[in-house]
Amino acid sequence: HLLRLPRRLAQPLSAASADHGGALAYESVLPPSLLRVLRRALRPGSSFWAAHNYVCGRTPFFSYVHPLGGEPRNALDRAIAVVHARATESFPELRRATKAEWWAHCRPHTTGHQFHFDSADEGRGRHGPRHPMASSVLFLSSGAGGPTVVLDQVSGAHSLASSGRAVLPRTNRLLVFDGRLLHG
Repeated sequence: HLLRLPRRLAQPLSAASADHGGALAYESVLPPSLLRVLRRALRPGSSFWAAHNYVCGRTPFFSYVHPLGGEPRNALDRAIAVVHARATESFPELRRATKAEWWAHCRPHTTGHQFHFDSADEGRGRHGPRHPMASSVLFLSSGAGGPTVVLDQVSGAHSLASSGRAVLPRTNRLLVFDGRLLHG
């Protein structure tokens, strides 16, 4: 099951991260060779999208739950291990995580992505939504699309967001934030 972080947001622990008010950005996260492999595998028009019957801009997202730990078997295993290790620097609670959910989007430049809270099973459930310990965005490219905006509104709060941070897409930039926060 998914666990929750404390209400307090983590602070950056190293000079390599920039504080974006609860959203931490890290630069040059993946080794260049691994970044090239992922960019090639997930580029628009790659076989990944066709194999999943994904039509850019029209297909809803699909995701995979990926086990953490163990010996990496492929490039995706290695990338998830790198993201997990970097995120754990600022969110030590992630050492207890056993799984990572991942997905990729292929969208036309102007379509954007609605604001949402990450949750298991789209927030449906007897006990309400279960949120991830942390959420992350790994930008594989720059120059397309707008910023990812992370607001200080926590799922289930009785008040609206009072502030937020915009993090621009930059090749090989990782954004990590409390998984209960509203973002888009």
